[in-house]
Amino acid sequence: MPPMRQEASPPPRESYELLFVGALSQMTVGGFACYNGSSLMPTYKVLYLKDQSLIDKFQSHIPTEGPASLKPKDYAQVAEIEAPNEYAVWKTLQGDGATERQLRPMVVGDALEVEAGKPRVCRFAGFDDAVWFTFEPKKTEDVPPVDAPNPPADSTS
Repeated sequence: MPPMRQEASPPPRESYELLFVGALSQMTVGGFACYNGSSLMPTYKVLYLKDQSLIDKFQSHIPTEGPASLKPKDYAQVAEIEAPNEYAVWKTLQGDGATERQLRPMVVGDALEVEAGKPRVCRFAGFDDAVWFTFEPKKTEDVPPVDAPNPPADSTS
């Protein structure tokens, strides 16, 4: 009986992805265009809470369902950083990276903005979507008051 021929085992999944990425001249990864393996990185606006009392207040609140509501008056833009993702920005702003930029380390409650008007807030377990809070006063309708006296009836008919 002839010896059984063994099939070659396929390369690991990572190899497929690397071969696939290497074969393309342009593709999109995580929403950003990549050309021959180099990415055009987005620029993140780094927004820090203005003082320690705001940091403590934010960290003591239980996270809400849906996007967090942030007040623009509580934040100050401290830097702009080019990075592949928000976690790379966070890592850059820890330890020596923050010291080099003369900033405090990024903490829970601070925010990043890659697109104007679409902040992402730093939470204990990563970054979450947020919205800027804008005060909108209630609109009053042009309805006459209920207590207004009725005009006298015309009795000359």
